[in-house]
Amino acid sequence: MFAWGMMGVTAGMLRNFDWAHNRYILAGIGVAYGFLFGWIMDLWYVLVYIQPLTIKTFIAAYVASFYFDLIHGITTGVLLFFFYNSWYRIIERFKYKYGLMGVQEQLDAQGFKES
Repeated sequence: MFAWGMMGVTAGMLRNFDWAHNRYILAGIGVAYGFLFGWIMDLWYVLVYIQPLTIKTFIAAYVASFYFDLIHGITTGVLLFFFYNSWYRIIERFKYKYGLMGVQEQLDAQGFKES
């Protein structure tokens, strides 16, 4: 949840920049946040389940989860790369439907019609 919250805050801060809507940049950010989420969960796992907790067991837990975190990050990046445009349109339509943040004018200009 922490990584998702950080990703949401980052998305909110970057939304007005044109480069932030580039699929390649979003995929890179998704990979980074996928790894970050894995590292946060690994820290929780190590602190709760690893006994005795030493630097060797700490490193071993992170090394053991590297490939899982890698796949998690890559999957996040791939999903953002391929589905960003459709997800963006869904979220914009949701904001239009519920009258959030004055987005009606923007969507009307893009051709959205209320159904």
